[in-house]
Amino acid sequence: MKKIETRHAQRLLPIALLAAMACSPAFAQTDAAASQSTDQSARAAVDAAQQARDHARDAQAAAKAAAQAQQSGATTANGAQNAAANAYYANQASMDANASANAAVNAANEANAAKSAIQGGTAQPEGAVAQANAAEAAANSATAQAGNAAAAAQQAARATQEAVTSPPPPPAPVAPQPPMMPPAPPANATGSATINDASGVQATVSSVHASPAPRDHDAEFVALDRNGDGNISKSEATADKYMARAFSGLDEDHDGKLDREEAMRWLNN
Repeated sequence: MKKIETRHAQRLLPIALLAAMACSPAFAQTDAAASQSTDQSARAAVDAAQQARDHARDAQAAAKAAAQAQQSGATTANGAQNAAANAYYANQASMDANASANAAVNAANEANAAKSAIQGGTAQPEGAVAQANAAEAAANSATAQAGNAAAAAQQAARATQEAVTSPPPPPAPVAPQPPMMPPAPPANATGSATINDASGVQATVSSVHASPAPRDHDAEFVALDRNGDGNISKSEATADKYMARAFSGLDEDHDGKLDREEAMRWLNN
């Protein structure tokens, strides 16, 4: 009977030891420290997630302001192009800020899950603390990214507003031109005068001897050949007193008349 009691006692001993260790101050302190650590990490992660959401709202407001500025119209074509580009950047930054805010919220949920697990006794203290710390760090990183994205969105919104309101550049200055000098009168001018026209531009007016009109020798020959026989007789040559005086010398074949070739020698001179 004593041997049976001894064996029963040996089986109960490990259970008693485990119960005593669980109720010991060392174990209770370990659980309390882990619970406090996870609670602090969860609170910090929740605060970071709230800041990330605030950054996302700021970025969204900046993107909306940039879109309205672009739609208002720019004063120049270059300004319209710059406004469209900056409004696009503001919208992209707003989406980045929103994605970072969602990541921060997810990290805060992870930290709260670690806190609940340690408080409910369903997780090891070391594992729960490590999970909460990692979640807090992820929330802080996502919040920083959301802040950077919000700052970028606000900067793009300001650039959009400047693009639509910037005036066109002033025209390039025109270098003064030296005064136009009137052209010199021609060499055969008999006189010249400088006048101003209606637009104030100076002009030189010159007078020259009129050039004689070119002679039509064929017409002269026909006019002298009154009978139209193709020759100029001595009596017909009297119409040109100078030809009449030179008639004998012009009549090389001495037939008493000038054919076209003989007459042209005179007329061409």
